[in-house]
Formats: sequence, structure tokens, C-alpha cells
Amino acid sequence: MEFNLEDSFKEISKDIESSKFQEALDKINYIFNLIDANQIEVTSNFLIDLLDTKSFILTVMGRNAEALENINRAIEEKNSTSTNNDDQMAKLLIHRGLNYFYLENFDSSLKDFNSAIEILQNLQSDDKSIKLSQTFLNRSVLFKKQGLKNKSLEDINSAISQLNKENSPKHAFALINALIEKGLFLMEEEKFFESAYNFNVALSKSRELLNSDNSKILGTHMRLIYYIIITTLASGKNHNSITQILTETRSLITKFGANEEVRYWLNKIGEVVNI
Repeated sequence: MEFNLEDSFKEISKDIESSKFQEALDKINYIFNLIDANQIEVTSNFLIDLLDTKSFILTVMGRNAEALENINRAIEEKNSTSTNNDDQMAKLLIHRGLNYFYLENFDSSLKDFNSAIEILQNLQSDDKSIKLSQTFLNRSVLFKKQGLKNKSLEDINSAISQLNKENSPKHAFALINALIEKGLFLMEEEKFFESAYNFNVALSKSRELLNSDNSKILGTHMRLIYYIIITTLASGKNHNSITQILTETRSLITKFGANEEVRYWLNKIGEVVNI
């Protein structure tokens, strides 16, 4: 039977990017039906990627127990190969750790995050910093859930430190998100000056990306402006900076326009100040 796996996987990826998760899942299940019926043959790597992708979709759909079944199959397949302490294994462990977390199996989640971090720290790859930092942030959320606030903050700082070593728009965007996580953590602790500092550092880096005409970050930029206004009002000082930042907001909307995400954060800003 003639069936183009590469084209089919591209269609699945497009469906995922368009949030058409059921359509993507149906296409994956169709491929599995062909595999089970011995109508097509696939490599071990393709099977692992297919299982991982199916697990991801099921995770997004909130079907975590099913997602876990598929990721376990992927890890079993990966363990049967000669090289398992690589980028692919780290990715699988991260995905499994997330599903364990959603299922409130925190011990298993922590074990997978720890293993993924250990693998990534020993790898040399272009995506290492981003994956490693995201795993630190995932583990930070887990520690926070367990009431281990100091460990949670340590992991956020580790994520920021890892990303500060790199210099590219891709790493800058990840760094902005890590700084947001630290700012939110400190805001919950009512450390508003420290929180605002991290939001302002993130905003500065966001401006650099906007200056490169990367309008995709505009939603995140508006989110940061909202957080800075909140922390400024909470601290009771530097209210003049709010006027300046609102002027910047209006200028950016005039330049780039406003998509759904941007409008959401504009509404949030409008709830606390006139814009």
C-alpha cells in the first residue's frame, strides 16, 4: 500500500498548529491502524515520534491517563534502542513528567524531571538551553505545589541563568517567559519591588525583539505592561512611570495593531487604569 508518512506527519503538525487536535488524533490513529494491520512499516524513531505526538495531543485534550499510556510505550521503544540518554529521551521524560504532574503523581513527576535535567546537562545541542530551562521551570511548579518555595525559586533562577548564556531571539523569548515566572513568584510573595524589577528586565528584552519587527511577541509585551502596572500600584511608588508605559502601549497598538491576545491584555490593563 502506498502511503506517504512524511506528508501525513506534516498534515498532523499543521492540525496541531491550528489547534485541530481531534483531526490530528484521528490521523495518528489511522496510521496506527495501518501499522497494526502490517500495511506499512515504520522505523523505531518514527514510531517513538508518533507515540510522543499522540501523547502530546492527549495531554492538551486533558486525557492524561491515555497520554501516559502512549508516552510509556514510546519510552519502552526508546529503551530498546542502543542510545537512550539523548535529546529524544529527555523530551519523552519531560512529557511523561508533565502527565504525572497533572495526574498528581508528584514523586514520579519529580523523578522524570530530574532524569531529563541530568541528560540535558550532559548534552551538547542547540536546543539544550531552552529545553533545560523549561524543565527547570516545570520542576519549579512541582516544588511550589509541594510547598517547597525555596527550591522552586532556585529552579526559576537556574532557568534564567541557563538562558542568559545564549544570545538569539529564540533564547530571548524563552528568557522573557522565565523572567515572567520569577516576577509572578515574587508578586505572590508580595515582594513588589523585586517583582517589578524582573518584569522590567523582561520588558526591556521584549522591546529589543519588537524593534526587530517581531510583532509576534506583542501579546507577551502587553502582558508585561499589565504586570508592571499592577506591581507599581501595589508598591505605591513611581506612578509617573505608568503614564510613560501607557504612552508606549498606545504607540505599539498604532504600529502593530491588536490581535485577540493583545486585546485580552489591553482589557486587563483597562480594568486598573484608563487607556
